[in-house]
Amino acid sequence: MIPYLILSPKNLIRVKEYKSKSAGVRVLEKLYRELNKRGYEAYLTDGYNTPEVNGTVEKTVELIERGAITVYHENIPSNVMRSVRPVGYVLGEWHRQRQNTFCKETFYYHPSLGEGKQLKINVIERELFHNLDRLDRLCSCTWVGKGDIGGFIGVDIDNPKDITTAWPDNRYDLAMLLKGSKALYTTDGNSALSTEARLCGCPVVFLPNQAFTWKQCQAFNVGTPSGIGLTLEEAQATLPNFQAEYDKAWDSEREVSEIDDFISITQKMEAQCL
Repeated sequence: MIPYLILSPKNLIRVKEYKSKSAGVRVLEKLYRELNKRGYEAYLTDGYNTPEVNGTVEKTVELIERGAITVYHENIPSNVMRSVRPVGYVLGEWHRQRQNTFCKETFYYHPSLGEGKQLKINVIERELFHNLDRLDRLCSCTWVGKGDIGGFIGVDIDNPKDITTAWPDNRYDLAMLLKGSKALYTTDGNSALSTEARLCGCPVVFLPNQAFTWKQCQAFNVGTPSGIGLTLEEAQATLPNFQAEYDKAWDSEREVSEIDDFISITQKMEAQCL
């Protein structure tokens, strides 16, 4: 079996789009765990020049020399590891400008990101993000994320609590905040937070901006369009439909099948000449 080397941007400060708690990083970490669970030798790293997530720099060099299947997220524009089996994994919108053209195979986290091979891995903890607690909703939340803060200009928000990459500082507190929120206002049209909010019974108001249009936001939410809108009234009206849409879109058997397909395709890859 050919080993796997998954590049995670967790510690790469220059890759500002990804934070240690971002869905993109958690997806890569889950892929790493699933490969190991299936008996494949897999390692998670952020490259040669920063501390390893697991293993050592020497181990990374060894894996590359052994022809490891190297998984690159879309923020890496070239084959920096000089892998003979580079694989692209597009997790966000930046691939529009940064195509992994050097990769022999490319997989897409969501159909809106590409029409090729899909690898949709769910990292939302359903034991945390749900609407069973029925808490009083006393505030509203805001989330800029990858969006443009200019989208908030002129928007009147009742008792806003600003969600940032630093606050809340854990997933439990984030879930409790969303369960007690009247609405989430966001300029990020490609964020797992919008899904997490709706699972908690919190409608999402998308604010179009220079980074994301309403059309892009709709594309990311294909299959789960309910509970998000351009106004609070629009989001509230369709929110009751969201749970059924989510259960259909995030089918666990489909996820297992797509991971198995990923393994089958990548294990058959021939080494390319550099």
